[in-house]
Amino acid sequence: MHNRFIKLSTMVINTSAIKTIRTDKNKYFINFISTDINGTIIFGSGGISTDDDTMSICGEKNSQDYKIITDWIDSTCSSSASK
Repeated sequence: MHNRFIKLSTMVINTSAIKTIRTDKNKYFINFISTDINGTIIFGSGGISTDDDTMSICGEKNSQDYKIITDWIDSTCSSSASK
């Protein structure tokens, strides 16, 4: 069983709040589930939108946090694949 929280150097992340993680050269972009919903509906028409919070973790600038996220992704994906 995996921890529900990831402890980084300056914060603790609740893993259930992570929507997606995009990888780029030596960098992660973590998108969190939005809790803010904006919009207007008038007489049955309108629109609703959300703004997802995103944080980036760079392997060159913060190698410790980058390794923590890499290890978490590897352990989560490997346990999912073995089921």
